[in-house]
Amino acid sequence: MRRVILALAFVSAACGSSSSTPASPSTSAVAQVGGNWAVTMRLTSATGGECVGALFQEVIGGTNTGTLSVTQTSANLTASLRSSGGLSCNYTGTAAASSMALNATACSAPGLTGFRCANGALRDIRIVSESVSASVSGRTATGAVVTTYDVVIGNTQTSVGTLTTNESLTGTLQ
Repeated sequence: MRRVILALAFVSAACGSSSSTPASPSTSAVAQVGGNWAVTMRLTSATGGECVGALFQEVIGGTNTGTLSVTQTSANLTASLRSSGGLSCNYTGTAAASSMALNATACSAPGLTGFRCANGALRDIRIVSESVSASVSGRTATGAVVTTYDVVIGNTQTSVGTLTTNESLTGTLQ
């Protein structure tokens, strides 16, 4: 059961808040990415994270699916992601000639609390930042999701480490 919850939590990595804004494209031709994308995210690596990192290592290769709904005005993008694991995120970003870049502005997700480490310690994780970058070719997108978490002692604000996860992303415009 804990692995199922952990698998849901890694998908939560696809969301967070970031103060950076993607750079505007330097060309006037931009990929048309507006619409609903059926996406699959696969956890490819987890680094750091104090004792929580070891738990994430157990679910490397795990996947989650969802719908990424993108609204496009010229090169400017707003998007929302709803995943089968319960993840719900909002994004802003930009499109370029053959790519899109998104930064999460807000997320909610189950399963980010109550990680029990091998030594019995209880940990929670909080999303600090997340970015999505994808190459686009027609109705297909391939890319990466990078998320940084703050690892805290369970039920406190006391930080004990930083966890970074990487996921591959594939999508098809519906």
